[in-house]
Amino acid sequence: MNNDWKDIIASAEILVTDRDIYNGMTAGLTTPQPDNIVIFTRTELRKQDFAGTIHHRYVLIFFLKTPGTVFIQRHRISAGEGDVLLVRPFEQHYYALCTEPFVWLFITFELPENTAFSLDRSDTSLTPDTRQTLRKLLHAYNRNDPVSCKLFLTILLCELSCHPEPEKTPHQSTPEQKLVERINHYIYDHLNTRFTVEDLARDCGVSASHLRFKFRETIGVSLGQYIQRLRFDRARTLLQTTSLSIGETAYQCGFTSPAVFCRSFKNETGVSPKNFRDNASGPKGNYPQENTVS
Repeated sequence: MNNDWKDIIASAEILVTDRDIYNGMTAGLTTPQPDNIVIFTRTELRKQDFAGTIHHRYVLIFFLKTPGTVFIQRHRISAGEGDVLLVRPFEQHYYALCTEPFVWLFITFELPENTAFSLDRSDTSLTPDTRQTLRKLLHAYNRNDPVSCKLFLTILLCELSCHPEPEKTPHQSTPEQKLVERINHYIYDHLNTRFTVEDLARDCGVSASHLRFKFRETIGVSLGQYIQRLRFDRARTLLQTTSLSIGETAYQCGFTSPAVFCRSFKNETGVSPKNFRDNASGPKGNYPQENTVS
């Protein structure tokens, strides 16, 4: 008799009782289920993964092999091997360069806003229970069983919400990582202004050339490209989720004029800001393909 079966028997024996068998346990709430589930694995990072992504979906990242570092909004999160990280809708996120071979699993899905899940932690470690549920979810996805996928992902989210978070050893940032964090803070605070790399370098107390070099060395893309991509990501979000005019959106994203914004936006996305907004439908707008996954 294996340990799992012994545990089932022990749990069942606790339930020997004469209690009323017609009135049972109720939660008093309805639990919405995740939908439009996509599961994929990455073994290498793409160029756009270093420059920031924003979209309308939840993302669970499972670091199956090799730790990783993800920047979400202004926060740097270092996940260990076996950890899982949650990215919520419209959270700008990007990845630090990983020089070792890795296997990271991504589960992206949509979930109603009034969810009962307590998805308020950024990262946690997998328990034996969540590992088993994840295994069942992957088997269901591989056999193209959408009903079982929704069921097992719902169970997985419940388990991730309920399990206590074990204590972790604080991670010490390297000087390069601290510099990137400071860059990130400055950019977010000044996205609605037309600052230069020189302005950013002065705030960080280094030369512009040193800042450019260290940023590319750490993140893998140029600082100018990164700033511009964040401006476009913010523009997409504002166009899709607010009623700001095209001109107001342009100034909120640090462009010098609506004309410059419209021209740059079309060069970046292939559509004008107006067409982008017209083609969007609430929180499920049509993002360009490279921004639909993490």
